[in-house]
Amino acid sequence: MGNRTVLTLYEEFLESVVFVPQSEARVLSRDPKDDMFLSCALGCQADYLITGDRDLLVLNQVGQTKIVTPRQFLREIGVPFCDA
Repeated sequence: MGNRTVLTLYEEFLESVVFVPQSEARVLSRDPKDDMFLSCALGCQADYLITGDRDLLVLNQVGQTKIVTPRQFLREIGVPFCDA
């Protein structure tokens, strides 16, 4: 994958980023420090929470939010280099 393609993906990603305040919804993960990320994902009705944190990954999904690794996310959106 060339640098131009990576830059294009990054720019498209930045266009879709939305910053939201933390919601009051509480979901208890194994690590209480991770609850703020779950709360934020639920508050903005995120489709994905992309993380490498195992305490979050074991949840698989909270509400409509899928919790995935960066590799899983790229695979789901069809980036072919992740199949190696």
